[in-house]
Amino acid sequence: MKNIRKYIISFFILVLLVFPVYYIHAASIELSPSGGSYNIGDTINVKVYTNTNSKAINAIAANIKFSPDTLSLSSISKTSSIINLWAQEPSFSNEDGVASFEGVILNGYTGSAGNAITLVFRAKAVGNAMIKFNTASILANDGNGTEALTNKGTSNLKILATENKPIVVKVENKTSIKKDEILTKIPKFYTTIAISEIKNNTEEYSPNKFLITSPQPVADKTYSIQIDSGDTIIWTDDGAHIFQAPELTNGIHTIKVMAVDVSSNALSGFLNFSTTILKLPVITYYPKDLYVDQFMVLKGTADPVVDVELNITNTTTGGIAIDHVTTNSDGKFTYVPDYKMLAGPYSIIARANAQNGIHSKYMDPIQVINKEHQLSFFVGKFSYYITILIPLIALIFLVILITMYLTHRLKKLRSILNKKIIETEDIVSKSFDILDEDVDDEITIFKKIRTGKLLDKEEQIFLDKFKKDIKEAEKVIKKELKDVEKAKSRI
Repeated sequence: MKNIRKYIISFFILVLLVFPVYYIHAASIELSPSGGSYNIGDTINVKVYTNTNSKAINAIAANIKFSPDTLSLSSISKTSSIINLWAQEPSFSNEDGVASFEGVILNGYTGSAGNAITLVFRAKAVGNAMIKFNTASILANDGNGTEALTNKGTSNLKILATENKPIVVKVENKTSIKKDEILTKIPKFYTTIAISEIKNNTEEYSPNKFLITSPQPVADKTYSIQIDSGDTIIWTDDGAHIFQAPELTNGIHTIKVMAVDVSSNALSGFLNFSTTILKLPVITYYPKDLYVDQFMVLKGTADPVVDVELNITNTTTGGIAIDHVTTNSDGKFTYVPDYKMLAGPYSIIARANAQNGIHSKYMDPIQVINKEHQLSFFVGKFSYYITILIPLIALIFLVILITMYLTHRLKKLRSILNKKIIETEDIVSKSFDILDEDVDDEITIFKKIRTGKLLDKEEQIFLDKFKKDIKEAEKVIKKELKDVEKAKSRI
């Protein structure tokens, strides 16, 4: 029993020790401001930030819900964000009342006020505006992607009606009241339409866009917009408050926006801005017949004093050469490379680059074929075939030499064999001649033996000699037969 109590007490001590550590290092995602009162037409900047509580994090993702009846989300700002790699660019829908983003913090972040994004709202109707997180995630910078989020904040805003009370001035003596005294009693009424340019975050040209917000509800959400002295454009706000201007020329421009609010008060605003538009380069001349010993010359037009980037691709090998040339004050350029190109087909495209980093699209490709001269072509083909024929001829010659050598060797071996056979026949013949000489004497000795007569000393010696001659003849014949067999095996 004591042991059980000891284990229970140890368990609770462990929980108490571990839990505070976990809590201290937990991260939260918050909204600022978390509350407050605003009037219709006010712009409300709501920051989404994180408090890591001393724990390093490296990724944040969130899906945010807001009240579309009382709030209209104009834009999402990434200015001063701790996120520097966006897995999902910030996006929103006023129809659904949602906004979302997902990003990575390279090298991690630790702090109590790490700004992720800023939601730019416009108060559009009286009521309570709730902003909260549908889902959210914060990953720890521990190499394992551990979930570190433990708390999600909310924001409750109150949207009030714009005060526009009728002005009542009691006049007892018209001559005794000054004009300035009357004006000081009139409440302030904002009529300036806010216009801000939405910067292009890409290097490629895109039409100018503007965020247009009115301090008062606009009748029918309809605006009259004029750029410079051009025609008036009637634009209806779809709730995003973003107006896209038509294509403009390079230089400084002025946009003027006018509208009427629901109380028939005139509203207006203007903004000066500049735009950079690059013409698509046009190559007006390129060689129809180009040979390998010639330099390629290209001529074309683009905007004055801009960089023209040329991409020259060998469509056979896939090799790419990138070069640059600057247009003159008339917008013309001539390009001559510092090298002669190899033979083959080439595809050439070009684009214009401005000093501020904006560039045009690529022009449609042109095709140039770099050819070889007929003589060079013949020499090249001849060299190609020679490189194939020489090894083949050498192989045939080697086969002939080997065949000749083998034929000669075979003849020589046959000659040796014939000679050896003749020698063998001669030796065998001589051996039989020797034996033949001894046969008569051998027969006489055998007759004498059959009659029972004793052999004398000379006959005994002869008999021994005859046996030796037979053995010697046998050895010689066997040796010669082996030599013949060896000679045959060589053939």
